[in-house]
Amino acid sequence: MAEIYAGYDDIWGGGQSFMGMDGEDPTAMGSQGNLSAEVEQATRRQVQGMQSSQQRNRERVLAQLLGMVCDVRPQVHPNYRIAA
Repeated sequence: MAEIYAGYDDIWGGGQSFMGMDGEDPTAMGSQGNLSAEVEQATRRQVQGMQSSQQRNRERVLAQLLGMVCDVRPQVHPNYRIAA
């Protein structure tokens, strides 16, 4: 990661190296970078779990939905009054 910031030496002039806003070297962020990777990996696992759950339940849900839509039972409404 230090090679990424090597070009900043010219910008900041002379022998100064690029420092973060808090005065620390950004290459010292190993733990935060690791945390970010762990969060990303956990997010991917959750998304994969949701996708597999959706695939498992899709056919069952579609069958129930089609069953409800296609199960037509014509009835006369109880409030219907025949006009004489």
